Amino acid sequence: MYTKLQPGTANTLFYRSVSFLLFFLLCHSVTNAQWTVSSNNIYSNNTGNVGIGTSTPNAKLEVDGNLLLLPPSAGQMYIVNGTTVDNTKSGIRSTTGGIVFNSANNGKLFFNRDTYSDTWIESSPDGVNNIEIATFKANGNVGIGTTTPRTTLDVNGSFYLTRPSAMVDAESTIGIPAGTLLGIAPSDLSASNPGYVTFLFPDNNSFRIGTNYDGHIGSPSYRDLQFGRFTGDSYMTIKDGGNVLIGKTSQTNTGYKLDVNGDGRFNEVVVNTTGADYVFDPGYRLSSLPALDAYVRKEHHLPGITPAAQMQQEGLDIGDNQTRLLAKIEELTLYLIEQNKETQALKDQQEKETKALKDKIKNLEERNRTLEDLEKRVEKLEDSRN
Repeated sequence: MYTKLQPGTANTLFYRSVSFLLFFLLCHSVTNAQWTVSSNNIYSNNTGNVGIGTSTPNAKLEVDGNLLLLPPSAGQMYIVNGTTVDNTKSGIRSTTGGIVFNSANNGKLFFNRDTYSDTWIESSPDGVNNIEIATFKANGNVGIGTTTPRTTLDVNGSFYLTRPSAMVDAESTIGIPAGTLLGIAPSDLSASNPGYVTFLFPDNNSFRIGTNYDGHIGSPSYRDLQFGRFTGDSYMTIKDGGNVLIGKTSQTNTGYKLDVNGDGRFNEVVVNTTGADYVFDPGYRLSSLPALDAYVRKEHHLPGITPAAQMQQEGLDIGDNQTRLLAKIEELTLYLIEQNKETQALKDQQEKETKALKDKIKNLEERNRTLEDLEKRVEKLEDSRN
């Protein structure tokens, strides 16, 4: 059972007295806690720390539990240390620098300073000394392991890229799916300079390093692929079109797929050739030795063999030259065979003549013996008559 208070009666006076007492007790409680209520604000003149959920705060404000910040009507959330609240930016800000989550500018995330100087990330392994891990310069350069990056990304030290799981080597690798490119382009890539180098796995069984061009900015223009030291001429150059140059960077005759300026040593060289068996064909006409003698005396080289002056100027086609030399060897073989036939015929003639001469000598010897016998018989007859 209760009685409803009516305004303008003694009950009203009682209500006001109770309200005043409650207000007095509240103010007394707040005052003991060094808090002051003014209009809609509550503030404290306490010079010590404030703890929520803890009686031993270690900072100006320590919350033992979760902290929920409800955004204002503008939709931003911010914690600031400056004299003015910037409602256009959300995040952690200060008058000298900080971290900014700027939802007003396309949702970008900024790690910067209000003075637009350098920004860095540090660690303290021992809790005393700070180690600068990464530096973000005001000009846009990023340094890892260095505080003075010389370019957009400057890494002072090695870096590791996770290798494909099937690889057993521990070295850093870059995974490139088959049929895709890894391209390294010059900084001045343009319509007049569109070439760049690419690394490609055309399929699962091959790997290729080559030059390419950006078809979106220019017509086909491929750079040479060079191998060598950082300075000086390259040791080997692969020209656009596939010509390979060793010991030189340009060639006068682009008809050579391999152009070497220097000596070479090989365990074995195989040259495609047609051979020279046509020399042994029955219809092949072999020059006579007197005609060959006349040609050599006049031209100073064998028929069908490139003159020395032309060799020095144009070089020598090994395959063609080997075929021509083989032809000359086969011609020489035919000359030797013919010479052997003539020699054999002469030998046979000499043996025949020698045999006939021996027969004559034998006959003469027999006749001589016959005469000697007759002489002896005559001598005996004469002696018997005497």
